[in-house]
Amino acid sequence: MCKSIYERINTLKNKIHRAVNTDDSSVIISKTDQATLKNQDTHTKTVVTQKVELQQQQSLQCKIISNKTNSVMPYVAKDKRIIPNIMLRSSLFGIIKKGHRKYEKNVLKFSLQNITIRFTGEQLDQTDLDVWLECLHRLCFVPMGSKVEFTAYSFLKSIDRRTGTKDYKWLKTCLVRLSICIIEVGFQNCFYVGHLLHEYYKNISNKKHVIILNKRIVAFFKDDMWTAISLIERKKLKGKYLSQWIHCFYCSHKIPLCYKVSTLNKLCGSTTKKLWKFRQSLKRALLVVTHSTGWKCWIDRNDFVHIKK
Repeated sequence: MCKSIYERINTLKNKIHRAVNTDDSSVIISKTDQATLKNQDTHTKTVVTQKVELQQQQSLQCKIISNKTNSVMPYVAKDKRIIPNIMLRSSLFGIIKKGHRKYEKNVLKFSLQNITIRFTGEQLDQTDLDVWLECLHRLCFVPMGSKVEFTAYSFLKSIDRRTGTKDYKWLKTCLVRLSICIIEVGFQNCFYVGHLLHEYYKNISNKKHVIILNKRIVAFFKDDMWTAISLIERKKLKGKYLSQWIHCFYCSHKIPLCYKVSTLNKLCGSTTKKLWKFRQSLKRALLVVTHSTGWKCWIDRNDFVHIKK
C-alpha cells in the first residue's frame, strides 16, 4: 500500500517537472492529484520537523554526555568511589592517632616503586580520605574545572557522619585542610603539583559549600590508573583506620601482590616502631577486612601478607 502511494507521488512529481521544463500543456494534473501532493508536502514537513526535533534532543543528550566526557572523571555507580591508585599506594592518607596530627613540609611520603609523592601541610588520615572520595564523586557530574555546591548536611549524610554542630565544624576543617595542603606527585609520564582541592569556599547567600578540582589532576584518572572503592565495604570498616587503609590499598590491585609486614608498616604511615606490635595490629585489621569483604587474608611464616579476593 505504502509503496504504491509513494510511486504515485513520484509520478506526479515527474509530471510537474516535465511540465515546467518543457512547457508541455498536455501535462494535466487533476485536483485529486493536487490534493495528494499537498497532503504529501504537509506530511513531509511534519516528518522533517520531527526529525529536526529528534536531532535537537540527540544534540542535547550529546552535550550532556560531552560534559561528562569533558570532565574526564570516570563515572561509576552510586555505591562506588573513584580515586587514583597512586594515592592509595602510599602513606599520603595514613594511619594517624587522634590528637597526633603533625604539620609536614615537603616530606617525601613512603610509596611503592616508581611513585613519588611530596607533601606539605597537615597530615592526612582516613577521615580526610572519606571526604576527598565524596568530593571526587560529586565532581564526576560536572565538567572538569567547574564548581560543585552542596550543603554540609547532605555531605555528612553521604559519608555516614552525624549532623551536629561539631560535625559541621569538622567538615569545614577537613575541606580547608584538603584545599591548603600541597602535593607533588610523579608517576611515569604524569606529574602534578597543586592542592587536592583546587578551591574551596562557602557561598554566603545560600550557605552552601563550594569546591573545584584542578584540571591537571585528571592525568591520574586515565586508563587503568584509578580504582573504584566499594562504599558499602568501606563503611563497614568505619573507625578502623588500619583496616580501611588495607582495604583501599589492595583495592588498587587487580591481582593482590604479597608484601612484607615491614613494608606495609611504612606504606600505611604507622608510627608504631616495634614491628611485632604492628604485626599484632595488622592481624586484627586483616581479620576485620575478611569479615567485611569476604577476602582471604593471612600472614605467612616468612612475614608476607597474602590477600585473595
